Amino acid sequence: MERAQASTRVPTYDYSQWPVFVVKMPPNALSLAELQAHLVACEEPYRRGQSFSWVIDLRDAPPPPAAQRKALAEAMREHSERYPGLVRGVALVVRTAFERGVVTAISWLSRPPYPQAVFDNFADARAWATRKLVESKP
Repeated sequence: MERAQASTRVPTYDYSQWPVFVVKMPPNALSLAELQAHLVACEEPYRRGQSFSWVIDLRDAPPPPAAQRKALAEAMREHSERYPGLVRGVALVVRTAFERGVVTAISWLSRPPYPQAVFDNFADARAWATRKLVESKP
């Protein structure tokens, strides 16, 4: 399912550089319904059954509240269990030290079985995600 949503109210999903999957979070907090839709959309790349890396651009997004951080961590854990070994790395792009801390908290809660790194610019994040794909090839 190739899709990119035009609205800035919801996340956008970019498969144009597949197997690097890019998610850009919007500059507003997600409602519960929007978060649920986002979690469903984030399962789509797993369903392809092919190894991939993520780049998640959080630079414009406010930090999610605690309940949403927990839901995100649970979804990450469930996806990793249901689709083991597909994710080769997750690169997160943030602006501030506080955002880096939020990402660390979610990572701590989900305990991902794949490498994860935090960046302050998109180009470095994209390059890292691409390297993780190459490094993981047999």
